[in-house]
Parts: sequence; C-alpha cells; structure tokens
Amino acid sequence: MREWEQKYDQHKYRAVRRGIPFELTFKQWLKIWQGSGHLHERGHRQGQYVMARFFGRGSYRVGNVRIIPAGNNTHLISPEARAQRVRSSRATKQAHHASEIKDDQHWQFGLRVVPPKV
Repeated sequence: MREWEQKYDQHKYRAVRRGIPFELTFKQWLKIWQGSGHLHERGHRQGQYVMARFFGRGSYRVGNVRIIPAGNNTHLISPEARAQRVRSSRATKQAHHASEIKDDQHWQFGLRVVPPKV
C-alpha cells in the first residue's frame, strides 16, 4: 500500500507543480485506478495507462478524470491547451530568441555576421 501512496504523492506534487489543482484524496485516486483494472499498468510509456482530465481542463477530481492508454492522452487535449504547449515548448522559445536580431546584425548560413563599424 505504501508504494501506491508514494505514486499518489508524486502525481499530486507534479500536478500542483504544473499549476493543476488536485482534489482527489488517496482513497479516491486508488479507487479510480482499481476500478479501471489498470492499476499495475500505470505509467506514461507505450502500453501503459494514465489518469487524464477531460479535455485537459479543470482539476484532478472525481468526475473529471478517466484512465486511458498513455498514447491516447493527446486526443483529450483541447486546442487551446495544445496551442499553449506549443507556445511554451523549448523549440518555440529558441526560435523566438533567434528571431530577436538587432538591426545591425545579420544571419548567414546559421552564423551571425556583424558588419564592421565604419
């Protein structure tokens, strides 16, 4: 039982860290997982199962979550949430940073070229 309490604590901690309210008690969380029949297949890898919120919105609470295959989790994400993920991704931030070029700087073949001062 202690193993599942640790998994619950990790799930709650990560949700709160991501700014998602977590309203499930340990007993509720465990009951949802046991009711799904996938408690021992819990995980984020291929062939495992995750607890997903409907449309990626709201809190983790009874009535707003279900257990689904990990690979299906993106299908429940709303377009707004998907756009937010893209905006906050590392690649997007790097591309945005690279586009912030001063007028006297130019890019050629991926290298920054600063014209000599006259």
